[in-house]
Amino acid sequence: EAAGTIRVSGQKQNAEVLGLESELGLPPAALSWRNFRFLNPGRKGTVQSEGSWSFGVRPSLQGRFIFDDADLGPELGMTTNLFGELEIKGPLENYRGRVSLANKVKGWPEFNFSGEIEGDLQRAKISNLNASWLDGGVEGLLSFSWAEAMTLEGKLQGRKLNPGRMDSEWPGDLNLKLDGKVVLGENR
Repeated sequence: EAAGTIRVSGQKQNAEVLGLESELGLPPAALSWRNFRFLNPGRKGTVQSEGSWSFGVRPSLQGRFIFDDADLGPELGMTTNLFGELEIKGPLENYRGRVSLANKVKGWPEFNFSGEIEGDLQRAKISNLNASWLDGGVEGLLSFSWAEAMTLEGKLQGRKLNPGRMDSEWPGDLNLKLDGKVVLGENR
């Protein structure tokens, strides 16, 4: 058994641009972490994690990510002020979990989102998806696959969405049903 603290720093032109720190434990046949923090100097908020990875005959993961006023704007290409939690438990070939996330910014990027997660090493699915966005609601399911090609598939229903939140020339209520699949290319 072993335990300790680790800190990793990424630098560009002698200035830290990214850091990770965590308390790690190595009990028999496992790795555990707590107070795992993603550090990004100059940005507000935090992304933290805690959990464990069992290396037994059937490898299993139990992890939780916590977003607290997190700014992921440069990575996502939109203004963010994220709060919420992502939790995953189980063996890698059949994990389950839940997600609850809110972007608390004013305007069209503001949303609340929750759902149940299940997946394996080739796909992930978010079911019981429930979101509020553009003054309305969205529900349904989304599935992501990366086995043969990057694929996004979903069935979503939106009610009373107000596109005027994105462009004032389009006010009103929009109801929609989306059922589709997008394949981004083959993995080779």
